[in-house]
Amino acid sequence: MSDGQWYQVNDDGTTTPLDGPPPGWRDSWGGTSPPEEAYGRVTDPERYRVLHTAARELLDRLTTAYAVDREDGDAALDPPLTGRFTDPVEAVVRLTPRSPTAAPLTVAFTSFPGLTARFGEWVVQLLPICGCDACDDDPAVLAEQLTRDVEALVAGRFTERLTGSGDDLRIGYRLGDQELDSLHTEPRQAARAGGPAEHEWSPWPPAAR
Repeated sequence: MSDGQWYQVNDDGTTTPLDGPPPGWRDSWGGTSPPEEAYGRVTDPERYRVLHTAARELLDRLTTAYAVDREDGDAALDPPLTGRFTDPVEAVVRLTPRSPTAAPLTVAFTSFPGLTARFGEWVVQLLPICGCDACDDDPAVLAEQLTRDVEALVAGRFTERLTGSGDDLRIGYRLGDQELDSLHTEPRQAARAGGPAEHEWSPWPPAAR
């Protein structure tokens, strides 16, 4: 935010205006814009380490509660997801429900430390989005956001779609109470998708008792 307007930075470098600050943002600057030096500066990245703990606990609970196949690996488990990072990837976990109509979940753990989650085929969430002092994301809020969004996916309250074609292929989705249209895909995503499509994902099947 430099002109009074909040923006989301998309995977292809374009921006999408937001009605307010991104989820998890805390106004630590007394209602004024952060100083220029706060952008690009990360004073205490280790405070985000709690996201790794929260994500691992969440993935373990899901593995026990639902009929899923779990894969634990490294960046090679999902190159289109992990290839975008400048920070090394420490681990990647993918949970694939044993129902073809339920959405898979992939979580990458970066050395920042942070998380990137893929919901279904195309929707990618970065936690934190930035991590700089100016954005000042609250790790506890981000952990709550991840849990809430994953619960929506597991409950089948998730629809994703691709529209357009070629270089103008776009993602739209509804995840719980969130809805977003016209987010440009990045080139590797567009190539992998192949063209317009839509998924209305069903709930995850519970584990056998």
